[in-house]
Amino acid sequence: MSGTCDNYFECCLYFTTNTMARTISKMADDIFMSTGLSPAFAFMQMTINENPGISQSVLAQKLQLAPSTVTRFLDKLIAKGLIEKTVQGRNASLFPTEEGLSLHPLLREAWRQLYEVYSGFLGEEFAVKLTADMAKANEILLK
Repeated sequence: MSGTCDNYFECCLYFTTNTMARTISKMADDIFMSTGLSPAFAFMQMTINENPGISQSVLAQKLQLAPSTVTRFLDKLIAKGLIEKTVQGRNASLFPTEEGLSLHPLLREAWRQLYEVYSGFLGEEFAVKLTADMAKANEILLK
């Protein structure tokens, strides 16, 4: 390791990103609780609501989740009556139900509230920059 950092808790990307992920996850869990969905399920539902007919593989790519994880999540959303899956051959298309669509404003509001909470702590300019920098870093690391 180069540099002059002696505190590996502050200088380790692994440690700091995991700590931050736990903090943000707790915020998100608390805020999304009112929707009846965890944040992960909520983002999946919003993606399907906004992209009716999306394939399971495209959904997995958008959410950066393993196909097996997406299948498990979808099974739960189907059981809740929030989405429907149509299969033609090897292709599965996902559609929101009326109930799933009716949740959309509540899910978007929870997402907005989450943004407001972490932006309130970090400052909006820093929150926007941090999010963009992390997205860029993630994109580079996934190549």
